[in-house]
Amino acid sequence: MKILITGHTGYIGRSLTTHLTGICGHTVIGVSRKGTSKPNPAPESITWDELDSVQGIECIIHLAGMAIEEHGRSHEHDYFRINTELTQTIYDFFLRSAAHSFIFFSSIKAAAEVSDIPLTEEETPHPVSAYGRSKQQAEQYILSHLPGDPGRQRGPALTNLTAGRRNVYILRPCMVHGPGRHGNLKSLFNYIRKGFPWPFFNLDNHRSYLSMENLNYIIGEFLNPKPDIPVRYFGPLTRRHVLPSHRHVLSSRRHASHAPSGIYHLCDDDPLSATHIIAMMGEVLGRKPAALRLPAWFIHFAAVTGTALHLPFNRMTVNKMTGNLIVSNSRIKSALKISALPVTAEQGMHDTLASF
Repeated sequence: MKILITGHTGYIGRSLTTHLTGICGHTVIGVSRKGTSKPNPAPESITWDELDSVQGIECIIHLAGMAIEEHGRSHEHDYFRINTELTQTIYDFFLRSAAHSFIFFSSIKAAAEVSDIPLTEEETPHPVSAYGRSKQQAEQYILSHLPGDPGRQRGPALTNLTAGRRNVYILRPCMVHGPGRHGNLKSLFNYIRKGFPWPFFNLDNHRSYLSMENLNYIIGEFLNPKPDIPVRYFGPLTRRHVLPSHRHVLSSRRHASHAPSGIYHLCDDDPLSATHIIAMMGEVLGRKPAALRLPAWFIHFAAVTGTALHLPFNRMTVNKMTGNLIVSNSRIKSALKISALPVTAEQGMHDTLASF
């Protein structure tokens, strides 16, 4: 299959490109900005201005976007320019192309920032940040310009986007992690490695995450449905085969069929608590992490004060570190006809932490 991928030089794009070319055997063409200096994992690449010159594309995966959440007003326009308008550009190209599938990487933050119960696709989106709102606007543009159904708006509880031969997938991944990924998780690991105490042991919050291996597996299954054939190679970064205990998960299909078009939440099968992740960091480091049990009232007071004084430690920061974001992946597993993803949440997190 000939696949066009935007954002292929980012962490997810590099891993996915390697997986699709080296493991699945697809041909990948990357879309890059002019003058980019990032390493290019795709054998062939074009610029955005050259989109209409490429022929024979069968699937488009749109990963490009502005992901670093900076909450100053001066940056809000950039989120909508990149996350919304760029999505409109590539989706319009899909509509006038002969490609049969479009996969848009939105974000779980297009739906919600917090959830104490498993968040499903049927919930009405309530994005809070500029990042989440820009992703939600991009979703709405796609939903209002579906193939063969121009201008018709569909609701947020949508299951199938179109009954035609063209597939449109809106994916809302939770925070993606994996070996080689830099970001908040590695910063936290370095914080614990230096011996600083984790101050929130009194708050046992839970959040859903997504390992890069499971993400590669899901996209591979979208593109390569296989009847009764266990998938043995599902990720380019760590283990190269499905463990024996997971093989029953991948061999339950009776018919090869593409997952129905729709909105899908992507996450590992189980959420992880912050205290459990901190304990796992201690296991990797070979020592018990230092603990500081601050009372909830003090944390709340510090967050309110920080918000009022425009300090980095504010309500939004505390909410990220102590709030729940529990997400359901039942729909994607039902679409792929599996009972569990290949890599458990704990094993995936352990692999990521061990790589630091």
